[in-house]
Amino acid sequence: MDLTIETLNNVALLPEKERLLFAEVLGKHVAVLMTTDLHQLMQLLYRVDVDEQKLSYLLGNKPPHDAALQIAELMIERQLQKSAHRKNDPPIKNDW
Repeated sequence: MDLTIETLNNVALLPEKERLLFAEVLGKHVAVLMTTDLHQLMQLLYRVDVDEQKLSYLLGNKPPHDAALQIAELMIERQLQKSAHRKNDPPIKNDW
């Protein structure tokens, strides 16, 4: 799975059922990154802007498989929050 920020940005467009399937696939990808490339995972989480306290809790208190799925859910939750914010507060156009 080639995971990009653009892929995550589009998660808000998915129906609920497909979003749940996406969370499972994303969780598997996160699990792979946790064991093979933690640096890449941390960069992705930083770009998505996942809550650090929630992330720290998951990494310290959950088995890796459970943590991976919940991290995926945090990523999706954050993307949905950003999408809702963009919808409610569109950018201001400068007429310079």
